[in-house]
Formats: sequence, C-alpha cells, structure tokens
Amino acid sequence: MAAYSVAPQAEQRLLAAGRPEDALRIVQNCLARQDVRDRWFDMPDLDEVHFDCLEALG
Repeated sequence: MAAYSVAPQAEQRLLAAGRPEDALRIVQNCLARQDVRDRWFDMPDLDEVHFDCLEALG
C-alpha cells in the first residue's frame, strides 16, 4: 500500500508540470495493481487526483 501513499503527490507534481497524461497513467496503474481484497477501501487522495487528471484532460 506504500505506493498508493506517494502516488497522489507524484501525480500532483506531474499535473503542475503540465503532464496530465503521465499523471493519469500513474493513477490507472495504482488502481489496476490494487489488491482485490482492498478494493472496497476508499482512497480519497488517489480518487481526488484521479478526478484532477480527468478534468485536466477535458
């Protein structure tokens, strides 16, 4: 779960640098690698930056 804790910060930096595609790729990788047993846990930081990526991409 440690990768999920740093992903939102990395994504925010990529968004600030004008790289929303790269930020979205990180979100998608985190979500794809999330353990099936943990999927019912909400990750608000990851969710928030996921929405930020989608908004940045229009």
